[in-house]
Amino acid sequence: MTQDAAAPATLHLELTGRCNLACLYCYNARFNPRSGAAPELGLRHLEGLLEEAAGLGYRAVVLSGGEPLLHPDFTGVARLCADIGLNVTLFTNASVPRRRWETAIEAPGLAGIRVSLDGLSAHDRLRPGSHWPEVVGRLDSLRKARPGVRLEVNTMLSRLNLGELQALYRVLKGAGVSRWNLDLPTPTGRAAGPAWRRAAIGPGDGGLARTLATLVETVLADGEPLRLSIRGMYDSAAEVYRAPACARGPEPSAGLPASNSLYGPDSHPCQHEAITAVRPSGDITRCPSHPAVLANLGQAGSLRRALEQGRRHAFSRLRLAQCQDCAPCRYLRLCGAGCRASALYLTGSDLAPDPVACASLRLAEAHVWPLLPQRKREAYLSLVDPDGRFPSPQLSVSTRS
Repeated sequence: MTQDAAAPATLHLELTGRCNLACLYCYNARFNPRSGAAPELGLRHLEGLLEEAAGLGYRAVVLSGGEPLLHPDFTGVARLCADIGLNVTLFTNASVPRRRWETAIEAPGLAGIRVSLDGLSAHDRLRPGSHWPEVVGRLDSLRKARPGVRLEVNTMLSRLNLGELQALYRVLKGAGVSRWNLDLPTPTGRAAGPAWRRAAIGPGDGGLARTLATLVETVLADGEPLRLSIRGMYDSAAEVYRAPACARGPEPSAGLPASNSLYGPDSHPCQHEAITAVRPSGDITRCPSHPAVLANLGQAGSLRRALEQGRRHAFSRLRLAQCQDCAPCRYLRLCGAGCRASALYLTGSDLAPDPVACASLRLAEAHVWPLLPQRKREAYLSLVDPDGRFPSPQLSVSTRS
């Protein structure tokens, strides 16, 4: 296969909008309306897309949704990915009927499975239709059935599950989970609605910072049996401390050597997310959370043409240097202005600072980084401009659906 210079490493493919749950914060709820699932790509289009993606140099695919295991041809799609050399990560709620689950985890080509688990008892309240003991049992069954498959868990932070994080960590450690991702939902879809707002916790909440700092301390004391990733605050993996060449831009930022800056002024703020997202409708976006439609597969006729169209889109041409309000910030080299989806939904502008990143990084520097071993602490601090100002973002637009 030839590597297309414009092709990121991973295709994030939302096979379907259908879902058997009604999570309070789902950003994709519009693809699963009560009147029935929205239109989605058929098997023939999916086969063509995956074969073309492999030919363009993509090496991995995330099969997501909705709930991808509800797609009637999931096993066939996974088998095709294996046949053409794409590593498959399944992103699932692990709450589908037992027979469907057992068939899915035997699918060929699975390199990893990422499961949503939002606590213990809190999980059932945040993800109506799912039950945490069943999900934990399926983590255990997966470890036994497919010991070579990488197992990850995603947890969305809320007021309901903060008090359960320590107990959840012990469960995940016992289940052999290799990576635990903690995040705050993107404020769109159901996460812009009243039910989530009652459960939500803000990134600047002092209780959140203290809870996460204690969790980091616990994981460090245990010798880091899993990779802990807390969006905007901490990642225990070594690769977070250096930037790939594609992420840095041609010139070092603020006079520092390139290896000491994750983002250069000519890099895209989303460069760290090396994915192409394909929605159930065939729309292509920069990431699953950002609403800008760069192209549509059906209209473009091929993935290559869709990528070419997408590169001409205004959002694709965005560069960090345009985020002028972030220029004097002490964290710019580390966060690259933060998540563009959060910035858009919370401020109304793709060029504004991301309020979530602004608050999270201040808390990380105050509460989390001082706990780290010297090497890791210095790695983070080397990316902080000591003369830069602390961010103080202002929200100007309410969240939208």
